Amino acid sequence: EQRRVQWLALINSSAIAFTITLLCAVVLMRTVYLDFARYSGVSDEDDISVESGWKLLHGDVFRIPVLFELLCVFVGSGTQLSVVAAATIVFALLGLVSPASRGSLLSMALFFWTMSSFVCGLSASKLYNSVGGVNRRTLSVWSALFLSGIIATLFLFLNLVLRFLHSTSAVPIFSLTLLIFVWFGVSVPLNLAGSYVGLKRPAAELPVKTHTVPREITDTSKLVDIGYAVLPGAAIFAVVLVQLSLILNSIWSGSFFYMFGFLFVTFVLLVFASLSIGMIVTYLRMVQLNYHWWWMAFLSAASSGLYLLLYCCVFFVRSRAYQLGERGGLISLLIYFSYTSLMALCFGLLSGAMSFHAAFWFAKNMFAAVHVK
Repeated sequence: EQRRVQWLALINSSAIAFTITLLCAVVLMRTVYLDFARYSGVSDEDDISVESGWKLLHGDVFRIPVLFELLCVFVGSGTQLSVVAAATIVFALLGLVSPASRGSLLSMALFFWTMSSFVCGLSASKLYNSVGGVNRRTLSVWSALFLSGIIATLFLFLNLVLRFLHSTSAVPIFSLTLLIFVWFGVSVPLNLAGSYVGLKRPAAELPVKTHTVPREITDTSKLVDIGYAVLPGAAIFAVVLVQLSLILNSIWSGSFFYMFGFLFVTFVLLVFASLSIGMIVTYLRMVQLNYHWWWMAFLSAASSGLYLLLYCCVFFVRSRAYQLGERGGLISLLIYFSYTSLMALCFGLLSGAMSFHAAFWFAKNMFAAVHVK
């Protein structure tokens, strides 16, 4: 029965991802291609007079957005999570990690998380350096401490509460000391090393230069901006909905989750959906002559984490998880919502980072393909 549900879930996820990818293909192959044909056919003498559409943004498209350091940290953390998720799923799929072995899957994920800290610092610093960011030390520190700091603080807080209540679920002192050493002794130095390498490497040359005076943007409705930031996340969340339900059910029932083949295919579909969403949203913003696409490209996919959190709340009610409060007190509720919130945050960062990378690549290639006088 579970395998039948998995196949139905895979068909559903494939249909959603295919629809999003097809929409992206239509935008790229039809709309953008026609724009390229029109712009490329303009002679140098007529170039200025006939410039129209998103080509008008050539002097502002790579203007540094507000809170750019924070955006780079988010993208770097999401890139690291993508590497961790892909590596863990592949190792489990190959049978190198067995869920039946208590803690083996979590230990493997922790190992990949520690080793991929270099990727986090490198990704964040390369993006920051590409547009000439100046607060490099701030970026490096935030990149090393942001997500790992949130996870460590949450874990230490919950463990302190468990120890205060004399719970047997509390982590032993030796294991806790080892985790702190891994964080400060391995993860943070690797992250800082990645930031150093990314900042020292020559920045990739952007296809157009940014004007000194920013272009005036026509005011748009706040509801439209909210729609761009929130609605696409629902489509991304729909791709993983059934898999998420099965994983939560396996955790709640105490059973093992073995369907890593289906999970791997779902992850691939998630990647395609996130990449497509980033490019579509970026193009739509540029067509509106709005160069504030940076945060929107990230939030359009990262909002899927909000839907995941809402689903966890629904799951909490529908699966009788509220009985946790009757058996284990408020601490059980605290643990449930703390870890589901952390899961939603990580999922949002992962999806948002993939979406932003696609949007940034899309923007660079769009303006590199047309002649700007």
